[in-house]
Amino acid sequence: MQALVDAGLARETRQGENIVYELTPEAEPMWRTADDLCFGRMELDRIITIEPVAQEMNAVYFTYRLTQLAPWASNASLRFAFSEADNLIAGSTKTRYSATFRITKQGKLMLHSPPIPVELDF
Repeated sequence: MQALVDAGLARETRQGENIVYELTPEAEPMWRTADDLCFGRMELDRIITIEPVAQEMNAVYFTYRLTQLAPWASNASLRFAFSEADNLIAGSTKTRYSATFRITKQGKLMLHSPPIPVELDF
């Protein structure tokens, strides 16, 4: 929680012997229903290769980029406390991901397995 305070996304107050944390007005609009803060938008950077893995199924290897990155996302305390966010920010345009797609009977692509990092390259 201290990392959120350091980044200006939460404030702490004492209520008797307890410390209570609240989101700041800056953080409230970024709060997601999944109990997470949105720090940027992940977009396709480039497709590296597409490989068939089974009949009517392909693995797509790609890199991503982050856009609309929130100013507080560069806060060192926050990035240390939330290593997954730090990995995503540091890996923008560098980390290769793969996702598997299948082709439906109607000829449309459907995501078969969600994107996963192939390696962490940062």
